[in-house]
Amino acid sequence: MSRQSDTTFIKFEISRKIAVQIFIALGIIILISVSSFRSLQNLLNSSQAIIDHSDNISRAQEMVNILFRLEVGQKGFVITGDESFFAQSEELINQLNRILKDVRISAEKYPSLVSISSLDASVQNRLNLMHQSVSYRRTSGFEAARKFFLTQKGRKSSEVVWNLLEDMQDRETIELKRAIKDQREKERITQMTVLAESFAAFLLILFASLRVNSDLLVARSPRGDSGEMRQPLKSRSRK
Repeated sequence: MSRQSDTTFIKFEISRKIAVQIFIALGIIILISVSSFRSLQNLLNSSQAIIDHSDNISRAQEMVNILFRLEVGQKGFVITGDESFFAQSEELINQLNRILKDVRISAEKYPSLVSISSLDASVQNRLNLMHQSVSYRRTSGFEAARKFFLTQKGRKSSEVVWNLLEDMQDRETIELKRAIKDQREKERITQMTVLAESFAAFLLILFASLRVNSDLLVARSPRGDSGEMRQPLKSRSRK
């Protein structure tokens, strides 16, 4: 009974050690996986920043193009009175407002993007002046619209908008270059981190496997029996 209980106790202790080693190895592997995931997440964030800044540059260019087309249509209508020059104005204004909405959302994420309140107010002011000139042409004729042009309110408001959009493109170009540089650095760090952590995980698994195999061999070896067999032999030899 004593020999059997000792063997059971030894096996229990070895099983407990094996379980502890496995749990420790799993815990370390989980920590390594979390670290790798964070590195990859930072890399994805850098990639998203590049996409965002590129989109903002495109949005600024689109707004410039749309406002230019609106001004061409406005001037063509005021000079000729032909409504076809201003036929697409509603669609263009809707596109412009959608882009402004996207810029407003992006400005919440990147506060340095542009003063969205100034840009929004300047664009709306330019659109209102366009509508005024068109309204003068429709209701009072060419001469009234020409006098409104001579005030140069439209040209001044356009300059304000152009300057804001140019500043937005310059800022986003700088941020884009910075984001590209940051991504390259994070790619290098991520590659080194993943390789190092993968190698560490491999060594850990190898070490844990060797320890477990060693403990299993100890558990299976008949040390108790051999020990007890040696004692009678020694006592007989003394006799």
